[in-house]
Amino acid sequence: MEALSLQTKVEQEYHRLHPRQKSAVDAMLEDCIGDTYFVLPIVDGPPGTGKTHTGTVATGKYVLQDVYKHKVLYTAYTNFALDNAKEALEKLKFPKHDVVRLLPLPGLRDWANGRVGCRWDLLDLSYNDIRRLQEAPVILCTPYMLGRMERLGVRRKIIVDEFSQIDVPTFIMILSQTKKFNPDGFALLGDPLQLPVVTTQEDLHENIVKFIRTKKSFEPHTLLVQHRMHEAICDAVNNMRRELASEFSASSPQDLVPSDDVKERGMKDLGYKWDEREAGEFGQVLDPSFPLVIYNTDGHEYEEQSRTGSWYHQGEAELAVKIAKAAYRSYTKDGGHLVPKIISPYSAQVYRIKDILKTLPEATTTVYRFQGREHSLVIVSMVRNNAKGDIGFLDMPMLRGQGYVSVSRAQAKMIVLMSKHTFSSHPIFDALAKTKSDGCLKVGW
Repeated sequence: MEALSLQTKVEQEYHRLHPRQKSAVDAMLEDCIGDTYFVLPIVDGPPGTGKTHTGTVATGKYVLQDVYKHKVLYTAYTNFALDNAKEALEKLKFPKHDVVRLLPLPGLRDWANGRVGCRWDLLDLSYNDIRRLQEAPVILCTPYMLGRMERLGVRRKIIVDEFSQIDVPTFIMILSQTKKFNPDGFALLGDPLQLPVVTTQEDLHENIVKFIRTKKSFEPHTLLVQHRMHEAICDAVNNMRRELASEFSASSPQDLVPSDDVKERGMKDLGYKWDEREAGEFGQVLDPSFPLVIYNTDGHEYEEQSRTGSWYHQGEAELAVKIAKAAYRSYTKDGGHLVPKIISPYSAQVYRIKDILKTLPEATTTVYRFQGREHSLVIVSMVRNNAKGDIGFLDMPMLRGQGYVSVSRAQAKMIVLMSKHTFSSHPIFDALAKTKSDGCLKVGW
């Protein structure tokens, strides 16, 4: 009965998918071809397009080919998107004990809830642990964790999420190791325009998709219908995507299209009430009729560099906190207050904001850590503000995705704080500033 329930739910979710998602699922279910190489279906999943959901549906369809082996092993020590995979698979009616999550907690053995702790190299797993994990015909993991799966080397389907966050040489090495598993299939999920491996070595910056395209002509399965962002925010993301895609040819230049359920979904549609009086001087900035706000911070002095080399901007940090506190006071839902998210590409700015905010330290984090997440209202502090127009690594060929990722995190309201003088001469940020949507408010621009 449990298998029938699982089958019914998986089929229901499959039929709800958009055509491009179905095409991606079908490609992920194909077998390997030949003895010497893999078929590598690549699912290009831009922000909000249901990339992880598509992967879990493909997992369900594959597992149902043998209803007596409906287990899934997945592992990612810090990846938030894959942390959501367990919940998504359980919603497909996988029993908790059949979705096994490896965690960096040596000694933990909670098989009933599918939580197993181990070292990063898996060497502390017992023979019995290995035997139980080998019952899972699917591995869902991040690239680096795949390289540690050799101890579990049995025939299975392998799905790699966030595949772009690894350099090409390491990817090739791990792929070579994986061939020893003789897998039933191998699929890559990710967004080639999002954040790659963080490294100061330019030779390691090459994008995986761009590299593969130089070796073989192919087109990724690109998901274009997004289910996260209001249309005004999506317009800004599309402007930045076009600019990035024109430079790297690693992703489809086609625009994202908001689904009908999010196209005009604002803060009020998410259940929030807004009291303009509580917003004070930021009434226009926080007005829910403006889903996208681009705020010029030119009049707030210049940036400073911390002892660690990271940058912060005191005036912009204080402004971000003031707006966040006004949002907290003015937006309420079910009797509680909204806690907005403040994100920044620079860790020094995050620490500065936390120090000013004090009471809500969880409200702010770096863009890199917030990748894969979303929130109803997001404030972005871009930090850089100087006479030379220098934006540091935000202008590096493979790290410009920081700006793209940051603007794509909000569901209903996105407030971007950045210096017009400093950022307007840089194409990707100029493309953001030129957003002309009816729901876009520009302050001091």
